[in-house]
Amino acid sequence: MVGAGNGPDALAGRLELGNKGVLCDGWWLPLRTLAWLLLLGIMVEAPAVSLGLLRGPLHRNSSLMPPLVAGLVLVSCGGYALLVRLGEQRAPRELSLASAPLQLVAGAAMGAGLMGLIYVVLLAAGLYQVHAGHVPVWSVQILYALATASLEELLFRAVVLRLLARVYGMGMGLGVSALLFGMAHLLAPQATLAAALSIAVEAGLLLGACLLLTGRLWLAVGLHAGWNFTQGPVFGAVVSGHVRSDSLLISRPTSGASPLWSGGAFGPEASPIAVVVGLLAFAIVLMLATHRVPAWLEQR
Repeated sequence: MVGAGNGPDALAGRLELGNKGVLCDGWWLPLRTLAWLLLLGIMVEAPAVSLGLLRGPLHRNSSLMPPLVAGLVLVSCGGYALLVRLGEQRAPRELSLASAPLQLVAGAAMGAGLMGLIYVVLLAAGLYQVHAGHVPVWSVQILYALATASLEELLFRAVVLRLLARVYGMGMGLGVSALLFGMAHLLAPQATLAAALSIAVEAGLLLGACLLLTGRLWLAVGLHAGWNFTQGPVFGAVVSGHVRSDSLLISRPTSGASPLWSGGAFGPEASPIAVVVGLLAFAIVLMLATHRVPAWLEQR
């Protein structure tokens, strides 16, 4: 459903929503789309669940991690691509590899820069303290960050955002996918409703806007991975309630710092500072998406 003018619905022409096969116009389109969303979601989420269950054993046997993690991501992406070709009768251009290298690097730089800015503010405000940690195995950490980001972006952006936008418009697809992304973090340790809503606002909206900007998944994957990698293996903060034991630095809230401002036990993502930074980035990316895409990010 392509809208006119500026705003979220004007982006539908850049992101292929699908209008054939199970997504063709006609009777029962919302019901068909919901059933299709659930099927694609199961296909995408099964490897992600496996990766989560194997996280502990993989860290204890790091030699097994690269091939297994890469295999799970390939199964998820390959299964999604196959189902889209069969069920929607189109090529899954949101996974086009031609634009992947540049957009992954650009997204990773954005994610690292945003998290770095958040930490500068947290440190300057006296909310966090940092001391030396241990140098992690960078290749393993990078691979895990990319794998986690790929699986989550495939589910929440390529499946949820796109299919909801197909029926209800881009604004609804963007908002609901961001909210579901945040609510999924309620399963994390030390999670609170406020923390989940923070994730939805600062990250869910921004990552969705990255997909709308390029029509490809890779900018969002890179940003997601760069954000998590900088927050975890580099700064050594608690990432969505998960405490790290292997990081270049170790970051924790300053003694006596208010959890309301530092993010508390959930980590800096629950801080209002992260929300403000994420919202500003979202506004910039959405403005670019509704006007003119930079030439170096054009679809290929």
